[in-house]
Amino acid sequence: MPSKASTKSKGKDKPQPQPSLTASCINMGPPFAGQGAYPYPLSTGWAQFPYPDGRVVPCPGFWGYGKHYGTTGGIVAQLGAEPGTGAAGCTLYAGYQYNFQATVAGDHIFVLTMNLGPVTRRPRYGRVQVAGILQIMGPGGHWADFYDDLPSNTGLTLAITPRLQAGGFYTLKFGVAPIVENAGYQSYGEAILNSSDLKQYLPYGAQAGQLAPARSAKSSDLLTSLLKSGNEQEAQPISLEEASGLGVGYTS
Repeated sequence: MPSKASTKSKGKDKPQPQPSLTASCINMGPPFAGQGAYPYPLSTGWAQFPYPDGRVVPCPGFWGYGKHYGTTGGIVAQLGAEPGTGAAGCTLYAGYQYNFQATVAGDHIFVLTMNLGPVTRRPRYGRVQVAGILQIMGPGGHWADFYDDLPSNTGLTLAITPRLQAGGFYTLKFGVAPIVENAGYQSYGEAILNSSDLKQYLPYGAQAGQLAPARSAKSSDLLTSLLKSGNEQEAQPISLEEASGLGVGYTS
């Protein structure tokens, strides 16, 4: 553990108090609904993507299904090739999004803990990958951490350390992404995220966030394209009232 800093006194000067590490931690969620940690107008609140929940057509020849549980940070994301779809690839990125204005400049740390349920892969001679993603973009750059192929029924941590600019508006996003490369036999992938926890560590408390280091991994072309797509995902705000009515659990 890092040693506690001290300040030497000169003459009658007293040592200056050190900032509390606990005060530097902001709980971003759950819940992942409503206004969130930053009050209006610093934030427009939590949103979900894709929206609305239910069956979607993410790519020609593919079907998808997404479901969010904003009170816990749960997600269900299913992606499969339709009968007759040939050699083609598709990604369904389902998750939560938060737009906010940074109030403190410097290196922040965002730590996401995922509590995973079943993760299903049915490649059927194709290829199926199920990724977990945490990213932020805005003035100064685009930072991302991801787990390229999620395991079932376990917990894992993602972390990013962006250098934020005070007054800058940033988009923070996280979620799961089944990635299917079909070979003509209805390849299918599914991710169930039971719950999630997201914390932000301000610069003077950065040491606390270093307990959960980021994991890097090699990405597929489809995942790389998704990470580089920026802020193109459509998202809709969700209130605490709406989130509380969704309950918990999942639909397969």
